Amino acid sequence: MIRANATSLQLQTEADMSKAIHETGHTPVQRDTFYEPIRALENTPAENEAEPPSGKSKVMEDNLATA
Repeated sequence: MIRANATSLQLQTEADMSKAIHETGHTPVQRDTFYEPIRALENTPAENEAEPPSGKSKVMEDNLATA
């Protein structure tokens, strides 16, 4: 039996994803569950950046300590 036991967090913020899409020359669009556009993120990625999380999780701290 093979298990996927990841020991590190997987995280991509909206700002990171928006920046990556902008770098390809495309405009990121937020969509609903029916794939209908909700809003286009036409601003530069720096303007869309979200605030970093205010608290630190124990899981993240444990993973950072082993990196």
